[in-house]
Amino acid sequence: MNSIIEQLNASGASVLAGEMMNKHTNFRIGGPADYYARVTNVEQLKALIAKANELGIKYTVLGGGSNVLVSDSGVRGLVIQIAMRDVKVEGNRLIAGAGAPNTAVSRQASSAGLSGLEWAVTVPGTVGGMVYGNAGCYGSETKDFVESVTALCDGEIKELKKDELDFSYRHSIFKEHKDWVIFQVSFLLSHGDKKEIEEKINALLAKRMASQPFDSSSAGCMFKNFEFSNEKDIARLKEKFIVPEEFISKKNIPAGWLIENLGLKGETIGSAQISQKHGNFIVNLGNATAFDVFWLVEKVKDRAKDEFGILLQNEVQYIGF
Repeated sequence: MNSIIEQLNASGASVLAGEMMNKHTNFRIGGPADYYARVTNVEQLKALIAKANELGIKYTVLGGGSNVLVSDSGVRGLVIQIAMRDVKVEGNRLIAGAGAPNTAVSRQASSAGLSGLEWAVTVPGTVGGMVYGNAGCYGSETKDFVESVTALCDGEIKELKKDELDFSYRHSIFKEHKDWVIFQVSFLLSHGDKKEIEEKINALLAKRMASQPFDSSSAGCMFKNFEFSNEKDIARLKEKFIVPEEFISKKNIPAGWLIENLGLKGETIGSAQISQKHGNFIVNLGNATAFDVFWLVEKVKDRAKDEFGILLQNEVQYIGF
């Protein structure tokens, strides 16, 4: 009988046993995966998932390693890291592999004189993750520019149009179908002036570097912004602070603003710290564990609930907990 590694390797992917996940996450946190594979094409992906299913091995999909916190005990089963990074431009359409880094995709669109993804240069991670969580910033969201997504759904390759993707704030249909795997995304952009597009990219990068812990190990924004439907939901908050009218009109309170007003910037547990630069980032000071981060997250949630009656929700996904 061939070993499990040998059987998984028959997919064409190179499978490792006991690979440490702290080498593959932006947090630089995470214990060993039972099995780890990096796939570079859809044939490998299909074969690997089919074999994992045949062997009864659970699989977890990983993109660029941002927006995740992996348990100190690691991940049971198979971790599949998507490394399909091809990017091509056809007219005003940009087609990217799910493993393409967002920064590279934004730059390639700029080089082609295509506008729309300038903001994505500031988003850590890959195109697949950007679609999965409908990432957004600076007034734009992924859903604004996606034309279609091609994914492996229950063993079949399907092209899902924008109206089939169930996009909402930090949500897509893939959060409801965690076994579906994105491998290609088509964006519909608009032609623009290359110089103006590049200037916008540089301005957004400068803004990010000034306001976010760009040089620290972090998963990105830890919490979703607080969305509310009725001002009664923020009554206790308004009793203590002047809430900007912009937040009220959008019915959206930035989590970083809430955390700053809780006085929690710089709060530390172990080697995990709420960034001094931005309240919605937790940084690894060097030797943080997943549980350092976990308990710091719980402390923020407890304080927000106790003081403002607000229930903050994680934006970062937990793996292996």
